[in-house]
Amino acid sequence: PFMSKKITFYAVDDMEAEDPIESVQLELTAESSDPNYHLSLGNVVITVHDINHAGLRVDPISTHVEEGSAVDFIVRTTSKPNQPILISASSDNGAIIMSPLSFELTKDNYHIGAKFTATYPDDDIVMPAGEAQINFNSGGDYFYDVLEPIHASLTFSDSDVLLLFVEDKAAAGLSSGFVIDIPEGGSQT
Repeated sequence: PFMSKKITFYAVDDMEAEDPIESVQLELTAESSDPNYHLSLGNVVITVHDINHAGLRVDPISTHVEEGSAVDFIVRTTSKPNQPILISASSDNGAIIMSPLSFELTKDNYHIGAKFTATYPDDDIVMPAGEAQINFNSGGDYFYDVLEPIHASLTFSDSDVLLLFVEDKAAAGLSSGFVIDIPEGGSQT
């Protein structure tokens, strides 16, 4: 009697970003103890659609830092890289210092991610609150070289307070209270 066999092919999720479509051609043969039944059944083409896409994600995407403190950002890849990836970090505002400036992600540490620290140093200078865009770029792996940078938003506030001290009111010709009238763009001593 004729016997049929069902063959199941599996595409294993390797977590790597690769070409979006890969094909494999397999030759199927039937073998038997009967020498008349060694048959070639033809070729089967198996097409695998890769579901892993190269990408970066950052956490947190938005945060705040006070003067004299720092905040951490973790950058991870969305898939296992084929080659080491260099992630670089920068701020569009000079008041924010990034450290490190770059970090290498590999097949062994991509799932942990790269930690970058944004610091707003204490400088004893009164500054208005501000904003910074933290930029993360990738390179080193074909699929990560072509990615657009990702960004995180950072707001920061200054802890310094502007104070006016008059040490000798009588010498300055002042009574218990005073008003200083300064036109825009001007100054007064």
